[in-house]
Amino acid sequence: MVSPLTYGRALLTLCALLSAFLVAEPSRAQPPDIESFLVPGNGAHVWKLAPGPDGALWFTLTRCDEPLCVTTVRHDFIGRITADGQITEFPLPFDPQPHGSGPFGITAGSDGALWFTLIRGDAIGRITTSGGLTLFPLPPSPVPPSDNAPYEITAGPDGALWFTQAFAVGRITTAGTVTRFPANTGISSDPTAIAAGPDGALWYTFINANQIGRITPAGATTIYGLPAPCGPHGITTGPDVALWFGCGVGSIGRIGLDGVVSIYPIPFAGSHPTDIAQGPDGALWYTDQDNGMIGRITTSGVVSEYFSGPGNGPPGGITSDAGGIFFGKGSYISHIALADVTPPVISGMPGPGCSIWPPNHKLVTVATITASDGESGGALDSLAVRVASSDTQGPGLPDFVVSPNGSGGFVVRLRAERRGGGARVYTVTATATDAAGNVAQATSTCTVPANQGR
Repeated sequence: MVSPLTYGRALLTLCALLSAFLVAEPSRAQPPDIESFLVPGNGAHVWKLAPGPDGALWFTLTRCDEPLCVTTVRHDFIGRITADGQITEFPLPFDPQPHGSGPFGITAGSDGALWFTLIRGDAIGRITTSGGLTLFPLPPSPVPPSDNAPYEITAGPDGALWFTQAFAVGRITTAGTVTRFPANTGISSDPTAIAAGPDGALWYTFINANQIGRITPAGATTIYGLPAPCGPHGITTGPDVALWFGCGVGSIGRIGLDGVVSIYPIPFAGSHPTDIAQGPDGALWYTDQDNGMIGRITTSGVVSEYFSGPGNGPPGGITSDAGGIFFGKGSYISHIALADVTPPVISGMPGPGCSIWPPNHKLVTVATITASDGESGGALDSLAVRVASSDTQGPGLPDFVVSPNGSGGFVVRLRAERRGGGARVYTVTATATDAAGNVAQATSTCTVPANQGR
C-alpha cells in the first residue's frame, strides 16, 4: 500500500484575471464555469488525467527537488483529485535515472483499478483506488533499443489494457500477461495515442508517419495514410461513430470507420492541437498547445477557442466525464463545467417484425429493456416501460406483464392472443431520464397476426 500525501483545495477565480484579454481578443473568450486547482510542490507537472471508478479524477505527476528543476532528479506520483479539489498523492518507487521513471498515460481498467505507463521505467503500473500498487515490467523489446518506452494507454473492449510503445502496440491483461503487436510503418516507429473505437477495435496515431492505425483485439492491423500533413497526436471516439484526432499543424482530423478522412483547419494563427476528448455537450474538446488555449469543435466543424486559465506550461492531458472537461497545465488541473446534453441509451427493445405465434393464450417474453447514461454509461435517474394493446383488455388474465429484471431493467411479456379474428398489435414504449434531465424514448410494436401467413 502506498502512503498517500493529502493537500487542500486551491481554487482560482479567473474572470477578473482574464477580462483585459477579452477586450484585445474578442474571438476567444473565457468558457463558463472554469475553475483551477494548484498541485503544490517544486516543479509539479501534471501529465495525463482519467476519470476513476470512484468518481474522482486520477492523474500522473512528477516533481523536482528544487523550484526550477535544475537537476534531473524526479519524484513520481499517481494523484487523485475530488470534485471539490481535495488532492491525494501516492508516491511511486524512486527511480534514480535522469528524469525518473516517467509516469505518463493513465486510464481506468475493467477491474476497477487505474492503469498507467512508465516511459523510462519501462513498465505498466496498476493502482487501486485505495492506493495498492503493482508494477509490471515489460519484457525487452526484440527491436533495438530494447526498452519499450510505453506511452499512452486505454481500456480495450476485451477487458485488457492497450498501450502504445516504440515499434509496437502492446496489450496487457489485468493479470499482467503482455502481448506485443509490431507497429513499424517503415517511416516511423512511434505509435503515439490510442483509443477504443466504436467498432470494437483500437485506433492509434503515428505522429511522424502521418498515419492512423487500427488494430482488432485479435491483432489484425490496418494503416490509413492521411491526405495532408497532420502529425496526428491525441485520438478519441466522437459522438458521430467516428474517430477524431488532433493535428499538430493546426487542424482537427476525423476518420470514419470506413477510413474516409476529413480535415478541419483551426482558424487561429499558430494553432497546435494535441490531446482531444469527447465532451458531454456532444462536441470534441482539444488542447491548443502552442497558443495555450482550450478548443471546441462540433461534428459539423464549427471551432471555438477559450483561455485555459493559470499554469506554468502548455495545456494537455484533456479528458472528460458527465460533468465537463478536465486538463492539466503545468502544476494546475482545470475543470470546465459543461451541461450534459447527451440522451440516455435504451437497449433491448423488441426488434423489427416482432411477431407472436401461435395464439395459444400464453405469455411470451419479447424483450428485456435496459438503459444507460449516454455520456458515462452509468446508472439512470429513471426508466419506465409501458405497453398498449389494440384490443381492449377483457376480463381474466392480463394481456401483458412488465416486471423488473433485478438490475434496473424490465422484462416485457405479451399474451399470444387476439380477439374477433383480427390481428392484435402491442405497442411497447420505453422512456429513460438521466440525472441531467435528458430524456430518450423508444417505441416498438409486436403483432399477434390474424393467421400465420400475415
